[in-house]
Amino acid sequence: MLYKLDVDANFLKWMAIRMRSLLLPFLLLISLSGDLIAEESPDKYALLVAVSDYDHPDFGDLGFPEIDAAAIGKLLKASGYEVELLMGSRASQKAIRTALAKFSERGNNKGVVFVGIFGHGIEYSGSKRSFYCPYDARIQQITDAKGQKLFNDDKTPKVEPSAGSLVAIDEFLVALRESAAANRVLIADCCRDDPNRPRGRSFGSALEINQLPTNAAVFFACSENQKAYEHAEWGHGAFTKCFLEQLESGKSLMGSMAEEVAPAVETLVDAKRRPGDAKQTPRLLVTGARIDLQLNAVNLKAPGMKPSPAPESEFNNGIGMTMVLIPGNREGLDYDYYLGKFEVTQREYQSLTGINPSYFHSDKPESERADYPVEQVSWEEASNFCKMLNEVRTSARRHDLSPAMEKGMGGGEQKPSEDAE
Repeated sequence: MLYKLDVDANFLKWMAIRMRSLLLPFLLLISLSGDLIAEESPDKYALLVAVSDYDHPDFGDLGFPEIDAAAIGKLLKASGYEVELLMGSRASQKAIRTALAKFSERGNNKGVVFVGIFGHGIEYSGSKRSFYCPYDARIQQITDAKGQKLFNDDKTPKVEPSAGSLVAIDEFLVALRESAAANRVLIADCCRDDPNRPRGRSFGSALEINQLPTNAAVFFACSENQKAYEHAEWGHGAFTKCFLEQLESGKSLMGSMAEEVAPAVETLVDAKRRPGDAKQTPRLLVTGARIDLQLNAVNLKAPGMKPSPAPESEFNNGIGMTMVLIPGNREGLDYDYYLGKFEVTQREYQSLTGINPSYFHSDKPESERADYPVEQVSWEEASNFCKMLNEVRTSARRHDLSPAMEKGMGGGEQKPSEDAE
């Protein structure tokens, strides 16, 4: 038996209009860089691991590891790197090992794989093995060769990080070796206030060049029996501050960077350290004649220039539209961009184009209909609107439209939502 389905013509017309009205909002992605999304996976990848505040109270909290990692990540990202940040509680032993296990898929024979670790590190004098202390690292009491537990002069237990809860430097080196990248780099600013300092060596001091993969550079913040310093006046660890300055200057070869970083760190630390404090001399190991970070100098801050101002988290573009900053590394985008907070209104569309094509406006006073979402707009008309919008200047700078506009697809009512951010 067949039935005749009667559909109200007005309903069909409303549905068609509604679908067309959804085209415009997702065009309003305004990119900070204006770069096209690469079709291929990036051949420059950075894994940055940092912990400032540890889960276990016996690990002294640090001031700047996470700030250091974020600053380096920002510069590498500006130079085309895919940057993965594991910071704070996200830098657990499991999370770090999970990231390292994917290194066989990272990089290509023309690219770069870069690893930076920031926080506490330890080298056990008996085994000469170095370990990075992740967020969830644990403490154990030190024993002597006979297994007897040791105590300090004040009868408190002598403790050290438990090796089973740490990540060995060997694991980072194996991951670098598994990568197909032509340039493999590890920097380690993680000898800060060594939890087991009286036992001797600093992080990585026993590592020898024959343990490195080919075409690799490993740059430690300090040398044997030293520690890595940080200071509020610097806003960073000494090593990272000087390394950042070289990145900002556009230097790209690890060898030439190390020649500048090492004396700069010594000078910086000598001006602050007290009599009797250990020195800090960075140490570089290299197994390639030319380890190149492949920095894109045009995107980096040149020497003597003031840093670019941080982008606003939210701004008004001059015709009443509120734009919200969406951080990169979300939805597959590798750069920050702006998204219209609400649907484009009839008032906003008409203010630029001079026309209002909307169907749902004639039966309401202008004061009410002006804030209705605009509709009856074709793809081409929406694109032209975006081109006109691109000429609107706010906050004394221009925000260029992103070709990645499909990432903003979606509708919404013309009012703030609880999760609008």
